[in-house]
Amino acid sequence: MSDQLGCGGDVDCEKALAELYSYVDGWTEGSDRGSIKQHLEACAPCLDVFGFHESLQRLISTTCQSELPDTVRARVLEALKACEAESDT
Repeated sequence: MSDQLGCGGDVDCEKALAELYSYVDGWTEGSDRGSIKQHLEACAPCLDVFGFHESLQRLISTTCQSELPDTVRARVLEALKACEAESDT
């Protein structure tokens, strides 16, 4: 997929696909989200990839509902705090 497909807009296929996971997860904001949405509306191949990943995410979120053990939860929180402390320096 390349922008030779005539997708147009501010985002080419490469950038749209690079941002796909962030977009699917709702982490892409503002004009970037709008640009990617516009690209997906105009580019059938990228929209197909997006549709697959969106369906996969939905499947995972509905079937993987296990509770984390307290020890794993504590380790994840500890790692997040360490990352946050590193970014503050």
